[in-house]
Amino acid sequence: MTAEPSGTTDRPLETLRARSSLWIGVVALALVIILVGNAVLTVGAADGLRRFGPVMLLIAALLVVVMILPGVRVFTDRMEVRNILHTYRIPYSAVDRVRIGSMLKIDAVDACGENRTVTAWSAPAIRKQGLLDAFSRTSSKKPPTAPMGQTSSAQLLAEQKASAAWPLKERVDGYQDHHLVDGELTGAMQVRLNGISIAVLAASVGLIALQALV
Repeated sequence: MTAEPSGTTDRPLETLRARSSLWIGVVALALVIILVGNAVLTVGAADGLRRFGPVMLLIAALLVVVMILPGVRVFTDRMEVRNILHTYRIPYSAVDRVRIGSMLKIDAVDACGENRTVTAWSAPAIRKQGLLDAFSRTSSKKPPTAPMGQTSSAQLLAEQKASAAWPLKERVDGYQDHHLVDGELTGAMQVRLNGISIAVLAASVGLIALQALV
């Protein structure tokens, strides 16, 4: 693992995140807060927090770490893919391919010179129905029936272009066209642990274990 490099203070141009995951996480977190508040009003602040606080803290931490924080931060020369436990700092010069399917996947060269695939946990990709339609046309033995004479591959490409992740692919391709010499990859992907998230989850589990022993 490597630490996050210093000197990268520029702000992301945008953050790619699946809207469904974000909204589900926010709504569920709001429900947790309401439940904690109700418990405090019912049995009193001290008793309510002692009895229900650790479990509610763990649930809230899981919602934030799994549903709200993951996403892809897009910069002018790199992307940062935040998953549940790790964050991947990927310069565009290290990207071999951006794949948009049921999930967003990035093939990139790591510090050891090996090609690795990073799957973005909560990034937008192809709509499920569009993906099923495209692949059903690809695998069907019948002649393609895509509208307006489109082939199955053209339909799949259309679904990819409709994804919110497509501008990222275009940005990577455009950067490489202007900065890579003979298409040779020159950068390296770096990985770091999401230390704060892991610490909060561990503390929540520890509080629950301590509560069970007392």
